[in-house]
Amino acid sequence: MTLSSKHIAVRDFILRYQAEHDGEPPSQKEIYISLNMTPWQVSRYVKKLKRAGALSRPGYVAPKTKAAAV
Repeated sequence: MTLSSKHIAVRDFILRYQAEHDGEPPSQKEIYISLNMTPWQVSRYVKKLKRAGALSRPGYVAPKTKAAAV
């Protein structure tokens, strides 16, 4: 999956922010204000970065789905 320059800008901002704030990720608002984007754009870019494996949450385990009751 090829990332656009905006995807790379979002990823780089997040990584730089985390390096400066002891691993804490920025809020979506901090990203869209800093990069002059809309909240919708930031959400879309972050989702694609996660799907592409360019962003991950260390130690995060996705919650398991509940099995349907029989």
